[in-house]
Amino acid sequence: MNPDLQLFPRIASLEVDLKKNEFKYQEKMKRKSIKLLTIALLFGFMAFQAKAQIQTPRPSPMVKIEQEFGLGKITLDYSRPSVKGRTVFGELVPYDAVWRTGANGATTITFTDDVKVEGTAVSAGTYALYTIPGKTSWSVMLYKDLSLGGNTAGYNKENEIARFTVKPQELPFSVETMTMEIGNLKDASATLMIYWDKVLVGVNITTDVDAKVMAAIDAAMGGPSGNEYWAAANYYYANDKDINKALEWVNKAIEMNGNAPYWMLTAQARIMKKAGKKADALKVAKVALEKAEAAKNQNYIDENKAMIKELSK
Repeated sequence: MNPDLQLFPRIASLEVDLKKNEFKYQEKMKRKSIKLLTIALLFGFMAFQAKAQIQTPRPSPMVKIEQEFGLGKITLDYSRPSVKGRTVFGELVPYDAVWRTGANGATTITFTDDVKVEGTAVSAGTYALYTIPGKTSWSVMLYKDLSLGGNTAGYNKENEIARFTVKPQELPFSVETMTMEIGNLKDASATLMIYWDKVLVGVNITTDVDAKVMAAIDAAMGGPSGNEYWAAANYYYANDKDINKALEWVNKAIEMNGNAPYWMLTAQARIMKKAGKKADALKVAKVALEKAEAAKNQNYIDENKAMIKELSK
């Protein structure tokens, strides 16, 4: 048989394979192109959307104010609605219904120190501030469940930590945007003031500054505490400083403590021993041993036994 005739079927088969591979490659490239085009369109749409988002001023903007008060701070977080030609109290804000005292979420008030609000003790913390406006009186409530927010339909009186009744005052002018502030500031008293439209409501807040300041003065003027004398004595002992000064301080610490624990007595015995006061050290070490045994502290038991043995020679 002619060799050329034998080769022809192989060439024809190879040509078919090449066409099949070319078709597969074209299909693969077509799918890849479609995928890339889809991704490009997606990113383009996202970029368009990002550019299309227009920011506008919030109708009731948020505000946060911090006011130093007494030895701590009061912080208010609230949204500020405006009158905008509307009748506020009695219509926009109904009488005799729980109000979030602002707009959007609930207003919150934070006290860093314990205070009294309208004479009622309130612990340091953050509370939601709800109110019930009325024609002749307002109820003001501090609420512990901060998750309620502006949804006053779910208000539960059991979550109140305090409720006060205050009298609203009529202003001779209209305040367009609701305003809250801490005014009438004195060392131990202030007033939470709420203004909106022609209404002003004030809530009195006090704090016991005098007791805290007097306690700080007494602590400062009274000198170091027993623990501070003890720490200073041990430092002098451990670092080979004036041993007589260390002895003076450890004795002062024991005196101020009244019923000194075994670890403090052991330190006193060490310092007495180092200062050459062996008889005194022996006496104290025996008391320290008894207390260490009662406390079952083996380390101090062993140390005092060894000290007693050495001092008894």
